[in-house]
Amino acid sequence: TLPQVYYPSMSLAVASREIKVDGSASSYNILAEQLEIFNQTPEIEKVSMGDSALMDDGTVHFSMSFIFKPELIK
Repeated sequence: TLPQVYYPSMSLAVASREIKVDGSASSYNILAEQLEIFNQTPEIEKVSMGDSALMDDGTVHFSMSFIFKPELIK
């Protein structure tokens, strides 16, 4: 994870191999960079971007979910 991105909320569903996060990034550019990093991570099967919103202070709040490859969670 990039240092300009943090996740105040996270949930894990082991049976479906899914992690859902609510996060904050310093900008949309940083969020796009982080999304690309997750897309290039071999252990992640799928990344889905949820809602995002630009805050008054310039940060971006967002939701995202990941599905991990089956061999990662056994």
